[in-house]
Order: sequence, then structure tokens, then C-alpha cells
Amino acid sequence: MASAMGSQPHSPPLTSNPKSLKPTIFKNPISRIKRRTLTLSSLTAITATSKTLFISPSPALSLDFRITTPDLTPEEAKSRAQKHAEELKKLESLISEASWKDAQKFLRLNASPLRVELNTIIQSRPGEQRPQLRNLYSKIFNSVTGLDYAARSRSLPRVQDCFESMIVTLDSFLSQVQ
Repeated sequence: MASAMGSQPHSPPLTSNPKSLKPTIFKNPISRIKRRTLTLSSLTAITATSKTLFISPSPALSLDFRITTPDLTPEEAKSRAQKHAEELKKLESLISEASWKDAQKFLRLNASPLRVELNTIIQSRPGEQRPQLRNLYSKIFNSVTGLDYAARSRSLPRVQDCFESMIVTLDSFLSQVQ
């Protein structure tokens, strides 16, 4: 009998309660249903939230995927870039008033389409001009990012520095593509 016990080392111990012999997956089927329902409802909420994030009417509050497929001609992009550059120059009045939140919203509203337009312009240029334009593009949007962070921290000297750098570099970019 001892040898029979030794041949079954992994058998469950015998008890008088037959419920303890059921596999663990059948212990509480209602909790499995609740978990499934919770998982499905969570996924639905995430999907609904992501739709509002990606399909928001305001470009300052949503992600902009047009940079991968520009729908503008280079001439349209140049004229629109000049208009947005003029709009960004109006940001100086918001900076002088120390209206930080409005300045950030205005900056984001105008910088997002400007990014698309400048990228369209760069892609339309001959290959030998692109590296220099990409370098200016990078400087412009590094200044935009710095300006946004400086406005968030409410540092007037840093905001003015980033603003001047952005405007000078943007004017340089636009004069090279004329």
C-alpha cells in the first residue's frame, strides 16, 4: 500500500467535501463574467476616448496626421505659411500682457498647421536645399517648444528669447523659399 501511495505523488488529498475537488476555473463563474464585462466596457471607453482625441474639431486639442500626407500644393503652403507667420508675430502682444494660457493656446493653434505647411515646402524643394531647410525647420519648432514650456513656467525673459529666435528663424526660412 505504501508503494501505491508513492506512485501517485500529485493526486489531491481525499477529503469529505466534494466541492474542494472541483477545478479552480469552475469555483466562481460569475466573477469570470464580471471580469469579461468589465474588460469589454473598459475597451469600449478607451475606444470612445481615443476617437474624441483623434477626431477633435480643434487642431490644438487633437493629433494632426496630415504631416505624413500633405494635401497642399507648394504655392498654397507658402502663402499659408506666410499668413501663419504673421499670426505668430501677433503673439508678442499676448506675451507683453503676460497672458500665458492664451499665448499657449494661440501658439499651438498656429504652430500645428505651420508645421504641415513648412514640411510641404521642404518636400517640394530640390534635394540639395532640403538639409538647410530641415535645419531651420528644426530650429523653428525647437523655439516653439521652448516658448510653450517657458510660457508654462511663466518666465518672461525665456519666453521673449524663444519668441525672438522663432521669428528670426521663421523669417529666414520664408526668405529662402521665396
